[in-house]
Amino acid sequence: MQETFYKYHGAGNDFLLSDARESGLVLTTDQIRHLCNRHTGFGADGMMFLRNASEGSGAAFKMDFYNPDGSSGMMCGNGGRCMVAFAASLGLVNEEEPVRFEAPDGEHEAIMSGGLVRIRMKDVDKVSTILELRSCFLDTGTRHLVKFVRDLDDYPVVQESQPLRYSPLFAPQGTNVNFIEPGTGRGSSTMSRLR
Repeated sequence: MQETFYKYHGAGNDFLLSDARESGLVLTTDQIRHLCNRHTGFGADGMMFLRNASEGSGAAFKMDFYNPDGSSGMMCGNGGRCMVAFAASLGLVNEEEPVRFEAPDGEHEAIMSGGLVRIRMKDVDKVSTILELRSCFLDTGTRHLVKFVRDLDDYPVVQESQPLRYSPLFAPQGTNVNFIEPGTGRGSSTMSRLR
């Protein structure tokens, strides 16, 4: 079977997207890892499938999101924006008209205006402080650990993020890891780039 994938990017993240409404395409974890790998595949920060919405939901479509390591079950804001733009290219979304879609964390509303997509993310009702990690943890539909560091330019972001992403504190799903330098307004993220 031949399947077409499209490459979209949003705010620095790039994704492979597929319209799986008719094909019902499902890939294994290993297949997703391979396709997202920047050395042996197409390379992407994630993979998404556009699917039919659940019967009776009233949503325009459903978005299935997978991290480049093949894990799923999270919502990605940048990915959601790309998915809405992709759905618009397929005639499922009209400019200036709000659209509802299903994602792993529930329904979201979006609007496309002038080619830009805005999404209402899940309200964050709890931010946990983890003092021993100099961090806080929150869930926006995607789990985030935000670690406060000094000298961000020289900080070993990739090396420090791996053990945090899969720490028992965040089992079984893991978490995206973000680093910020207080007082500078600057940050770095490994949220979708880990292999």
